[in-house]
Amino acid sequence: MSILDRITDDLNSKMNSSEHINQIKQIESTITDLQSTIGMNGMKIESQQSKLDSLVTVDEVREAIKELRNDFSKNIKELKENVTVLDKNKANVESTVEALSLKADADLVEKVLQSKALKEEVSMIKDEIKELTDNRVERDNYDSYIKKVKNNLEDINKELSLKSNIKDVCKLMDLKANLK
Repeated sequence: MSILDRITDDLNSKMNSSEHINQIKQIESTITDLQSTIGMNGMKIESQQSKLDSLVTVDEVREAIKELRNDFSKNIKELKENVTVLDKNKANVESTVEALSLKADADLVEKVLQSKALKEEVSMIKDEIKELTDNRVERDNYDSYIKKVKNNLEDINKELSLKSNIKDVCKLMDLKANLK
């Protein structure tokens, strides 16, 4: 038997008047209201409990902050190492000025490019070198050829010196013509 039924029976036995019946009905409606309010409050409590369950605890927040702090420290250390490496490798002003002084200016580059041999010229020179190497004469043969040529030139020179000159022939012809 429910509480409502017990209260109703108890009131019925003590009061039978219409006033009492109205009071009983009011009590019943109040009890029903209270039951529905209790039911709603129970649902609200369950909702709030599920929200609380989904929230993180202070320990979890502390652990997350600790992890973030460690990651941040690690990243800072890596950045310091990178900056140190970059600082060691950076160029100072003197080395930059020295490097710039060694670079070729545009006029010099243009002159060098203009004086550069063309592919055709290089190809022609290669062909000539190949032809010369194919037709080369050995040193001993060259010396003997030179001696032969010199001897032949000397012989021709002797023969020419023995032969009369055309002017001499013309003079002789004039003299001979005058004698007759």
